[in-house]
Amino acid sequence: MGLLDLVIEGVSSASGVFGPAWLWCGTAGVAAVIAVKGSLTLRHAQAPQAPVLALAPPPPLPLGARGAAEVARLASVRLKLNDVASAVSRLHPDAATELRRADREAAGPLNTLAERLALLHQIAKDLPGSAAALASAESAQVVAGRLADGCQRYEELLAAAARLLAAPDQTRSTEEVLGPAVASMVAYAHGLQQASTLYE
Repeated sequence: MGLLDLVIEGVSSASGVFGPAWLWCGTAGVAAVIAVKGSLTLRHAQAPQAPVLALAPPPPLPLGARGAAEVARLASVRLKLNDVASAVSRLHPDAATELRRADREAAGPLNTLAERLALLHQIAKDLPGSAAALASAESAQVVAGRLADGCQRYEELLAAAARLLAAPDQTRSTEEVLGPAVASMVAYAHGLQQASTLYE
């Protein structure tokens, strides 16, 4: 269908009311307006903010390896922090986002320390009694101390987040939500009792 069909249809129509060709052009015009409006909306739309995702905890070190306790402590406190952040997100979404961002920024360097401990343990294991093994053991002691300091800071963050769970909820309290319903039920029960006395 084209402009020629529209003209022929209009000329041949005795009543001057256009038939299917007019409806076709009208529908095409409406579709064009919708397409242009959608295109403009997409141009001005902003991409959603990417969620802050936590880094995976480091793999555990073998039992007895220097720094194994610190690596296990780091993994444990980070998992607890993730659980608390999920609970905080229902109360204060901005605070939960900040917790996850802090975890992401701190986890990278601490995971690197855990990887160094794994490498130092492997050197000491593969070259027992050598100067390299002795140096690896000394270095592992220093790295484990730095990792322990990082775990301590994580535990302080976890404690602060736990205190945040006791903060007042931003939504209405249970009393505000259920109080009117309780009052309505009491009034309804009273009304039914009064009505029953009328029929006795």
